[in-house]
Amino acid sequence: MRISELEEKSGVPRRTIYYYIGQGLLPGPEKSGARKASFGEEHVQRLDQIRSLRQQGQPLNRIRQVLSSRDGAAEESSQEQLEAETRKRILQTAARLFGTRGYRNTHVRDIIAELEIAPGTLYRFFPTKRQLFLQVVEQVTTISVEHLEPEVAHDPDPLSRNVRRTAGLLAQRAESPDILTFMRAEALGEDDAVRELVEAIYWQLMKPIAEDLVAARKSRPRLPDVDPELLAYALGGAGESVLMRMTWDDRFSLRDYFSVLLALYVAIDSLLEDAPGLVDKFDKYRPLVEELIQTGALGPAV
Repeated sequence: MRISELEEKSGVPRRTIYYYIGQGLLPGPEKSGARKASFGEEHVQRLDQIRSLRQQGQPLNRIRQVLSSRDGAAEESSQEQLEAETRKRILQTAARLFGTRGYRNTHVRDIIAELEIAPGTLYRFFPTKRQLFLQVVEQVTTISVEHLEPEVAHDPDPLSRNVRRTAGLLAQRAESPDILTFMRAEALGEDDAVRELVEAIYWQLMKPIAEDLVAARKSRPRLPDVDPELLAYALGGAGESVLMRMTWDDRFSLRDYFSVLLALYVAIDSLLEDAPGLVDKFDKYRPLVEELIQTGALGPAV
């Protein structure tokens, strides 16, 4: 718009407009020729801001500070949004490549080439390949759990819920076959940040099982002294071991996999329900465990 249109739309005389430009309160017009200059909606908005601050009794030097601060905040917000979008694109591309090729056969250079970004851009968000992979796993796990748990929650049978969770874990593993092996290795590493991330990922998977076990303990009077969290991890570890064995040859099917896990779930459920004789049998071997611990036969504590 021309200066006359800006005067009319903003209600500010042109002399005042040019004064504000000279004082650095208002950006200058865009030059489209030697004698032509145009203003935009941003000028109208800035004049409205100046008017509002003037009505509050703010002096020009204070108005300049406020407007400068707002410009900086808007620029920072725009930069943060751009970085968030870039990070999201990196994770999406990495998730697809890790899922189809696995961890070992996916190279950072492939991700960079597909995204058409500079290497420094990726490394600014993810300093190493393993950190990128673990962030992908965390994102996929979070989405998986958030999608699965609302469906599982409608099932009143805890055992049935765990079978459904097992199926969900199996589906997630199919996205990247070496995911669990890699995570276990990283959990034993010396990098505290990476280890904490691995622990958080595992806990997302184990927490619903542990919560069901806690609820079972509260609702039943006589239960064995077994920590629900460790029991949840024991079930998860058993499932991982069975899956590892199944990768060695073609002897076993998914039906075999679920049969073994179901046997464990039923056995634990029977124990928690205090089926006749089971808790007594559990307690029978407690003295043996205590003896082994006291004599040091189990080696140093973990």
